[in-house]
Formats: sequence, structure tokens, C-alpha cells
Amino acid sequence: MARYLLQSAQHFSISSQHFTSLYLLSHGVIKILLVAGLLREKLWFYPLAIAVFLFFILYQLFRFSVTHSPWLLAITLLDIIVIWLTWHEYRYLRRHRSAALF
Repeated sequence: MARYLLQSAQHFSISSQHFTSLYLLSHGVIKILLVAGLLREKLWFYPLAIAVFLFFILYQLFRFSVTHSPWLLAITLLDIIVIWLTWHEYRYLRRHRSAALF
């Protein structure tokens, strides 16, 4: 898989390589910060994470309309799964915490 990714990236122009590396790096850093908040189970991080992931999806779909890169669709699919998991856990935590108050 890594060899395939490396070979795919070698066909990118230099500007595309720079954009892709900056985008993936920022995408990763932002997700790490959000996951750190989610691991601490801070309820306000859940809607924030969902909003950020939705922003990434919108941007990725825009870039897909320009580049038609299947990798953007793969990342978008992954983000959709993460949003679903985040929403599911958020609902669970809210129910669990409100039940603990009574």
C-alpha cells in the first residue's frame, strides 16, 4: 500500500505535492487536537469536532470537483465515518451523564 501511495504521489506536480502535504499535515494536526479533547470526554468538543469534520468534507468535495482525485473521496468517506462515530458517542455520553444526575 505504501509503495502504491508513493508511486501515485510521484506523478503530482510540485505545487500539488506541496498542497497535498500541507493539507494532510494540517488535517492530521487538527484531528489530533480534536481527538485529545474527545478522549477527555469534554462534551463541547463533540459538536466542534463534527463541525470541523463537516468543513473538511465540504472542502474535500470542492477539491474533488476540481481534481477528480479518488484519494479525496477516500478521505471524505473516512471523515463521514468519524462524524458518525463522534455523533454516536456524543449521544451516548449525554444520555449517560443526564441519567447519572437523577
